[in-house]
Amino acid sequence: MKTLKTVHNEIRETTELKKLVEVYEESAATKMTEIRKETLESRGYYEGLVKVTEEIGADFSAIYEDKANKAAVFVAANAGLYGDVVAKTFYLFLDFIKKESADAFVVGRIGREMMDRNAPDIHYQVFEMPDDAIDQGKFDLIAQRIVGYREIYVFYPKFHSLVYQESVGMKISGDMLSVYQKAIDAKKKVETMLSFIYEPSVAAVSKFFGEEIMMASMEQMFRESQLARFAARLMHLDSAVNDLNRKIESYTFEKHKVKKSMGERRQRMVVNGLMARGVF
Repeated sequence: MKTLKTVHNEIRETTELKKLVEVYEESAATKMTEIRKETLESRGYYEGLVKVTEEIGADFSAIYEDKANKAAVFVAANAGLYGDVVAKTFYLFLDFIKKESADAFVVGRIGREMMDRNAPDIHYQVFEMPDDAIDQGKFDLIAQRIVGYREIYVFYPKFHSLVYQESVGMKISGDMLSVYQKAIDAKKKVETMLSFIYEPSVAAVSKFFGEEIMMASMEQMFRESQLARFAARLMHLDSAVNDLNRKIESYTFEKHKVKKSMGERRQRMVVNGLMARGVF
């Protein structure tokens, strides 16, 4: 049986660990609250933009004769304590790049570790991004690197509720990018090949959608990823706090057992001493 000192130490260490976890839990709740309102309010707007880019991209693709190339972006994280949502998103991303001819891009240190451990033979490029904010400089580097692709697939965790975050892969069409302006200009009667009328010009609309709307949509996906990760972390930490509470209860019960055992042992020693002196 454990000594009373050992049990006291276990209770103290577990209580200190619980306090530390609660600090992380409070931090995750604060971060989630900060970005939840803005992210959810703008979700419908940006999802609508993605649909528009798909429609316009499909329209523009009619005048491109070169083979479409694809980029797949995995929005991971730099730290742990996010439950399994990042891992689920990674395997969705990994399955895609194994089946499709797509260039792979990974955002975050955890994503790099997952790629090196699970897909060491697949070439990819890694980018940095803080877990709790959108660093505009780092985001611009990502945007500049993938802006030339006709099809861009972003894999990220999406927030639905505090207890449910979904791993998704969203396509952003790059067919409207301004790098194809020469191809557009070289086509005769290009307007007859398109389903929509573009004002002031096809090239101007292409540039706007490619450089502005597409990047804004992708930035929204990064924010969605942050929201989902912090929600997952909150649930993960809440579960950890509950586990630690159960451990503290168990140790406290064990402490009472040890105290009771020590009391009974002292009583037996007293009785044995009295009997040895012939008191009984």
